Amino acid sequence: MKVSVCRPSELNACELQRWRSFQRQTERLGSSFLTPEFAVVMSECRPDQRLAVIEEGGKISGYFCFERSRLGIGRAFCYGLSDIQGVVHAPDYEWSGAKLLEACGLATWKFDHLISDQVQCFAPQHTALRASPIVDLSTGWENWISRKKSNRRIKKIREHERKLVRAFGVPRFELDSRNPCNLDLLMRWKSAQYRRTGRIDRFAQEWLVKGVRRLFDTRDNGFASELSIMFVRDRPASLHLSLRFNDMLAGLRRWR
Repeated sequence: MKVSVCRPSELNACELQRWRSFQRQTERLGSSFLTPEFAVVMSECRPDQRLAVIEEGGKISGYFCFERSRLGIGRAFCYGLSDIQGVVHAPDYEWSGAKLLEACGLATWKFDHLISDQVQCFAPQHTALRASPIVDLSTGWENWISRKKSNRRIKKIREHERKLVRAFGVPRFELDSRNPCNLDLLMRWKSAQYRRTGRIDRFAQEWLVKGVRRLFDTRDNGFASELSIMFVRDRPASLHLSLRFNDMLAGLRRWR
């Protein structure tokens, strides 16, 4: 296994296309958080973001994004934002996590949402396995919601929805707002929530605001951001920013 470390933006068109082909060949790698578009945009906003290009037999076999600080301390790429982490690799390719981290100059690597079938590659560093929530709408929304009618959380949400309609009328939903003013509103609301709850205001970080705005403007190769808004009496009542890669939509963690 040969590993070279660079910035994602240093890849050429063929290398980027190979990255995308790995994602399209393996469904579990199809998250927008694992795309080269996400990696390039976010890495250009922070100096500690890196990419390991893994080669085997003279061919690229995988890509591994990570953050690296002093003394070889590493974290998952965009730690705290991404809900999926790991190596984007060729089908059936196997590697040693320990050797990969050593080649990246990492003494440690902190992660919290590693792809489940990559756990053994990094074993025994993981501590727990948990199922991630997913909504499969391949058979349509009505079929999905009909199967969830007995779910307590869904029932409570639908009850709140009926109360909202009775009090204020039917809300209006906009799936993909391209108005940057709505994005600014979402970030202001989140900043206020962070301060109100005593948490660190992520949007006080200039690199994050810059990265989010660039993601909002990026729409290429099946990748796009989608800002969903629910209006009540023509005023925004709820906003949610998601990232799309082909037919999979992933929400940025706690950004709603």
